Amino acid sequence: MKIETTNNNSVNDYYIEAFRKLENGKKHSWNWAAAIFGTTWLIYRKMYLYAFLFLLLDVFAVFIVYSATSEKIGSDYFVDRSTFEAIYVWGIGAISFLFFGYYGNRLYYKAVKKKISKGYHLLNRYHSYSISIIAMTIIVSICFEALNSETPDKIPGINVLLENVGPNLFWFFAIGCYALADWIARTYYIKKHGENQNFDVSEENIHRYLKYSNRNHLPGQILSAFCFAVCLITCQHQIDEHNKGRGVSTVDKSVLVPADKRTIPIKK
Repeated sequence: MKIETTNNNSVNDYYIEAFRKLENGKKHSWNWAAAIFGTTWLIYRKMYLYAFLFLLLDVFAVFIVYSATSEKIGSDYFVDRSTFEAIYVWGIGAISFLFFGYYGNRLYYKAVKKKISKGYHLLNRYHSYSISIIAMTIIVSICFEALNSETPDKIPGINVLLENVGPNLFWFFAIGCYALADWIARTYYIKKHGENQNFDVSEENIHRYLKYSNRNHLPGQILSAFCFAVCLITCQHQIDEHNKGRGVSTVDKSVLVPADKRTIPIKK
């Protein structure tokens, strides 16, 4: 299949050019957006299954790094924050950056071909969410990080897991809503207009899919607003919990002092 660009210097033409190179035998091409934003980019490009799987891997990586950096102090398990962040952010982050940068376009091309075979290119409005939702999910992540940052060097492991896994729980919820909105829109369209339609993975249909993929359909608008509301509630709940003193800032720092260096017994 020969894929040609339209010479409009648009983002769609970038992907058309990348797909053309993949069709001609090139194994990968670099994608800065995929490298920097990772799973967020997958969701923005409507690759929900890939996003779900990579989020699961991310949660698994958090538990692995947590296990490697935790130690028992007194009767509780604590995690060294600096070591945890060094391994997770620089280790897992670097792997994610390189993987998505090199293989993002290949994943997207594979997803586009599958979407076309199911008829998503026929929708003249195919966009399951608004940019505000992407912004809000990023704010949730920042909120979890900021509200849990005022802690001693060693903090309870449960707070590390909450801080790093918590935002992913919202992403799982959002992915389900986005995928449901797209499925509703496609099912309705195919049921009403699906007869004698072209489901071939052709150059024309690839152009059509990319052209329509940034127009919001009604189910997407409804569920997008719902996700937005849940995101706001999540942020507010996290802030309320922090203000009530139930967050990591209330850790009894005395338990972090080795027993042989304590001069005055501290009773809880």
